[in-house]
Amino acid sequence: MPDMPPIDVDRALTALGLLATGGTGTAGGWLARRPEDESPAFELLVLMAAADERLVDRVHRFAELQHPHLGQVRAVTPIDPGRTGVLVDHVVGVSLGAVRRARAPMTDGECVTLLVPLCQVLSALGAAGLAHGAVEADNVVVQPDGRPVLVAPRPGLVGTALPEDDLSRLLSTVVGVMPEEDGALLAGPASVPRLRPVLDELLAGGCSADEVVARCFATAEPEAVRLPDAAALAGASLVAGMRRPFPVSGGTERRPLPRSSGGTTRTTRRRPPAAAPRSARRRVVVSVAASVLLVAAVGIGRHVLAHPATREVSATPEPLLDRSDPAGAAAELTRRRADVLRSGSADRVADVAVTGGPAARADADVIASLGGGGAEGLSARVDSASVTGTPTQDEADVSVSSATSGYVVVGTDGRRTTAAAAAPRTVLLHLRWTAAGWRVWSVSQPGAAP
Repeated sequence: MPDMPPIDVDRALTALGLLATGGTGTAGGWLARRPEDESPAFELLVLMAAADERLVDRVHRFAELQHPHLGQVRAVTPIDPGRTGVLVDHVVGVSLGAVRRARAPMTDGECVTLLVPLCQVLSALGAAGLAHGAVEADNVVVQPDGRPVLVAPRPGLVGTALPEDDLSRLLSTVVGVMPEEDGALLAGPASVPRLRPVLDELLAGGCSADEVVARCFATAEPEAVRLPDAAALAGASLVAGMRRPFPVSGGTERRPLPRSSGGTTRTTRRRPPAAAPRSARRRVVVSVAASVLLVAAVGIGRHVLAHPATREVSATPEPLLDRSDPAGAAAELTRRRADVLRSGSADRVADVAVTGGPAARADADVIASLGGGGAEGLSARVDSASVTGTPTQDEADVSVSSATSGYVVVGTDGRRTTAAAAAPRTVLLHLRWTAAGWRVWSVSQPGAAP
């Protein structure tokens, strides 16, 4: 049964001629639909602020902006003396945070596809004297066709956001969905430009949105953001729920809001569209998400498994079968995974990862990109490891630190590309018990959902 809003929120939606359908998955947000619709078309953002003239003016200025990559603000309505509701369009899709939890890091081209339109959104907001204030992974919605939309500008509506902070937040958010620099197994020669160092440089030195766009296009070609399949999204949502349903049924063509039945609700002014009708531009075509093509660049650095090499572990004849020692199993999985990648045999992925899981899919893609040549000379050095949380008989999280040696990738044309050794880094390794013993389900950053 879906979460239902408080009575006062339900009353505010009723005044707008809408019905509540449940929460959005984020604090203070409620999905709503017209009585004649089956699918939610709107969200009511609940702001902990009074509906004074300044807030109402900011809402109206947000509503004047009609940008295909910015969630449309519709109306403002008081809820009680200390709270205000702002009605916005419900954007169908999956949050960038949910996408990242369900798949491997994004490629340079995908990140360009995210950054360029969102930089344009921030420029449009700045030109209107506005700021978003919540440019985070859970507030970037990737639509079924791969287009990003920035939503839920709560700080900007309340007036606590600063335009100069939005761009750095955007860059940090995109960097957070990219592979670590030492994780680019197939990054190629050092002379090939890569996007992450460019973004790190822009973050450190300060920049404008136009400069970010120019540097992005000079570094990588845009490519469509690849959405995880339904099974991967469902698995990730068990750990950290998706911000919004995906996919959904039914159309979401925008029609005028019903007139308020009361006198306290004020709907926003609408600027006539300059080109195609608004409903045609914003029509959402719901389709089945493309199967995930996990990024080969996650490679070594993103999924290095680790555990200190101790005498106790070395003395264990088969550590993967010791249910009471997941950390010892992680040490052996580290060594075996390096062997698997070195061999270039996709059939051996099941020796270290749960078949069908995120880690298995990522490793299979890495091996496929190696063209059968493997990672010649690859080995892993384990520095430290410890079980975190409370392990069960079937699952365990292990915080591990390790580094990889240098290696050589031999291309199909015989060209040999050398990669340097990587510095130690820490990841969170999620293990699951299988019929064959401990195997890796997924790998994430410490503190992130596994």
